[in-house]
Amino acid sequence: SRVSWILFPYREKQVKLISMRRLFKQTLIAAIFFSLIFGFGYGVFKVTVKPSCSDRIRNQGEEGIDCGGPCPSCELKLLAPPIALRVIYLSNPYKNKIDLASQVRNPNLSWGTRGFRYQFILFDSEGNVSGRIRGETHLLPGETRWVMAFGAFAPSRVARVEFEIEKESIEWQKLRPFSQDVRVETRNLSFRKTLPPEVDFAELSGIVENNSDFTLAEITVAAVLFDQLDRILAFGQTVARDASPNRSNQFRIVWPTEFDGQVARWEVQPSSNLLSDLNFVQRYGI
Repeated sequence: SRVSWILFPYREKQVKLISMRRLFKQTLIAAIFFSLIFGFGYGVFKVTVKPSCSDRIRNQGEEGIDCGGPCPSCELKLLAPPIALRVIYLSNPYKNKIDLASQVRNPNLSWGTRGFRYQFILFDSEGNVSGRIRGETHLLPGETRWVMAFGAFAPSRVARVEFEIEKESIEWQKLRPFSQDVRVETRNLSFRKTLPPEVDFAELSGIVENNSDFTLAEITVAAVLFDQLDRILAFGQTVARDASPNRSNQFRIVWPTEFDGQVARWEVQPSSNLLSDLNFVQRYGI
């Protein structure tokens, strides 16, 4: 009938409206439900998980994410680690012994390291790791120095050596400028090849001075010998134990076995871990 035909569109619209209202209700209920679940979970997380300096969240009064405030300074977090400029090794395959050296630089001019761990990694001709020689050393702000190891056991013929710094072991210390007040220097350097009946092949000698008012635990003197083409022929080091303030000590670095080439020049580098001296840190530390 005509009446039924007129009512049909009206009913269709009414059904659609009811369905839309039902969908809206369902959506609203779901949103409220998930909001409650999220809020409950976040509340539990906030209660059970304590803020830390490694949670990747800027909280607990931090200046940046996991730095500043109660955490290490943001400046410290951005420091560049020490860099290995070059690595050299001299091996004696007949005795399974190897001497190793790496020239390491601290690129940070205001921060020194009290200490950090490192390792020389030895590789054979097939690229397999054949040995690791570990140690610990230090670097002053902006310092470049040689790190050496002698007479290490090499189980196979060494084809390559890498120097690796354990970054998580670095202990940083910020310092004020001090180079004019604390100087460890060498003078009267002399190199010679020995003659019989002396048992060593060559030696480098001189005097090392502690030109400061700090008592240093020890001074390490490292030497590298070069030929006319600036190739490294040999390297060695010794330690002066009595490093009292403004004191001079004679030192002698010897090479017991013969090496090839003629020595044209040498570099001698004294160093001491000033950061191990409490008086030094109290005066120059920041």
